[in-house]
Amino acid sequence: MELRARRQTGAAIKALLGLAPKTARVIHDDWSEVDLPIGRVQAGFRLRVRPGEKIPVDGTVLEGASSVDESMTTGEPIPVEKKSGDRLTGAMVNGTGSLIMRAERVGAGRVPPVGPDNRNGDHRISCETVSGAGCRINLCARR
Repeated sequence: MELRARRQTGAAIKALLGLAPKTARVIHDDWSEVDLPIGRVQAGFRLRVRPGEKIPVDGTVLEGASSVDESMTTGEPIPVEKKSGDRLTGAMVNGTGSLIMRAERVGAGRVPPVGPDNRNGDHRISCETVSGAGCRINLCARR
């Protein structure tokens, strides 16, 4: 029974990893835009998120306003309004507005540190590491 649960957990983790966007639309200093693989996005890059797209990485809204579906992490069914200065979480779905954001936590930097004082808004985050199928993944749950 435990082996079956591990297999199902591994499949669920792979499915969650597949939800993350594969590319990000980077805005250069001359305002030209280019799509880059997520692995090449660095902290400080300006990114455009068009209506209906997934937010590529964690960051902060620089310009624009939109509603963002954060139900994957918060469980709240109502999209949250985002405007300049608000924080964004990667893999959430942008609503009807266009956003320009600054990438802040990319790659390994997206995993919250483990500890009792780690807070994201009003939610305490608890992390545990899961090893299996040749991969090591940190799972985080909000309590």
